[in-house]
Amino acid sequence: AIYDYTVESDAITLPTSTVFTKRGHDFGGWFEDDETTVGPVATFETDSATDTNFYAKWEPTVYQITYNTNGGTCTNCNTVAYNQYTINDSVTLPSQNDITQNGFSFGGWYDNNGFDGNTVTNIALNSTGNKAFFAKWNANTYAVKFKCDDELRQSQSVKYNDDFSVPYVANELCQRDGYSVNGDFVCTKDSDNGVISLTGG
Repeated sequence: AIYDYTVESDAITLPTSTVFTKRGHDFGGWFEDDETTVGPVATFETDSATDTNFYAKWEPTVYQITYNTNGGTCTNCNTVAYNQYTINDSVTLPSQNDITQNGFSFGGWYDNNGFDGNTVTNIALNSTGNKAFFAKWNANTYAVKFKCDDELRQSQSVKYNDDFSVPYVANELCQRDGYSVNGDFVCTKDSDNGVISLTGG
């Protein structure tokens, strides 16, 4: 912007950040040198008889990154390298090596809590705005094995936190008198009687 003035003009109030904007930056004021070291200057006294230049200083806006771990534990999510950025930064989001949850496998970061669209792995250079990401988890599948005397009699595939059905042990899995089933589903001798029972698990 150019302002005309004379030595008799009133002092000039320089424009504020509501007038001048720059994408991804905060206005840091007007300075008398292009290195933006002399200033900032808010008003200009018109007693100078020469042309005067002022230089705008711009600071990159710091944006916040929020991670919704949905029950997971993230080792790097709260570090500066991962939880904030500027327009001049490219940020790689925490990987499966950085976030864990017992019984689940990490399914990636999403920009919505409905997990619609594609996973997000990074914030690209020249991006702006605060960001929020949501961790998706896939339940692990485990094999539940029923053994008698170290011999596998039956196996079930069960997802973490899901219920599973225990087979009727007597006369089906451990067809031996005087044995019972312990918490690891392995047949062991019941010294008191010949009842086969399932305990623990």
